[in-house]
Amino acid sequence: MFLFLQIFVPLFHDKHFSLIVVNLQNGSFDCLDSMTRPTRNPAEEKVIANMRQYLAERFDISDVDTWPQAVLPVRQQKNTYDCGFRLMLHMIHYRTKDMNRIDEVS
Repeated sequence: MFLFLQIFVPLFHDKHFSLIVVNLQNGSFDCLDSMTRPTRNPAEEKVIANMRQYLAERFDISDVDTWPQAVLPVRQQKNTYDCGFRLMLHMIHYRTKDMNRIDEVS
């Protein structure tokens, strides 16, 4: 049905980068954030809602509203400036064994 398996959506909100992956193969929305906060990111919720609407209208996916939304466990950054670099690494290593091995370089 699709020519691709994932859509990577980089998100910049409140001076921080995170990543939303629309996993078309599994039918899910995966959130990867190297600086997880105690509450959900409202920008993340809005992007996912917009992606649900886009997929329903553009690709006629009738069950997109039932696709689960998950926060995937990733190592948390120890500083305030590695989020953009980590976002790129998360795209490269998405769903591989190296995804949870991303860490700062000393």
